[in-house]
Formats: sequence, C-alpha cells, structure tokens
Amino acid sequence: MIVTNISSEQNYTIYNAVGQSISKGKTNDKKNNVNQLIKGVYFIELNGKENKVRLKFIKK
Repeated sequence: MIVTNISSEQNYTIYNAVGQSISKGKTNDKKNNVNQLIKGVYFIELNGKENKVRLKFIKK
C-alpha cells in the first residue's frame, strides 16, 4: 500500500473493522506492507508532527 500526501516517515497503527489494533510501525518511503493481513476492511492511523489522519482501506 502506498500512502500519498505525507512526510517521508510517519508512525502508523492499523486497526481491524472492530477497532482492534493489529499492527504498528513507521512508514518506509511512504509505503507500508500489508501482505500479512487477511482480506477485509481496515483503518490506518498516521501520526505526523503536525497532524493525525485516519484512513479506511480494503485489503483484497
């Protein structure tokens, strides 16, 4: 998964559809590997120096 419009490195947390935290780390060159996730709906929360964003994504 490639996340655009962010600084080069940000902390992230991935949540499943019921709100459980399932993965944490830092983005690497605006990319995040989600191969380990099973198919479904997820939310990624990006924590930068200036802002905090939560986005919904679907793993196919």
